[in-house]
Amino acid sequence: MGVERASLTGMPWYYEPQSGGQKIPAHLHDTLCRQAEDFSRGRSWYGRTRLVLRFSGRFCYVEEQRGDDKRVSPFIRLRYFRSPMRDGAIWSMAVYACSHERFEP
Repeated sequence: MGVERASLTGMPWYYEPQSGGQKIPAHLHDTLCRQAEDFSRGRSWYGRTRLVLRFSGRFCYVEEQRGDDKRVSPFIRLRYFRSPMRDGAIWSMAVYACSHERFEP
């Protein structure tokens, strides 16, 4: 007994924010870096902390670098989805959990 094709057409479309995604377009790299720079510059409490962005396929990793230290610490991971319904993008976010040493929604 199979599922009729007509019964599937009425199913709502949805996306799972913690899986899938598309490669982040190159033109968004500069935009995101500029936004991160503006954000950290406008916050006096950031002091000597700098946000560092790294892109890998569908992910944008936001890391922090303190003072003159060359090491960076993971902070958040953004996942990019093209929006089929509107101009722009949809993002999901996962926060780095030091206790598990991984990103969690």
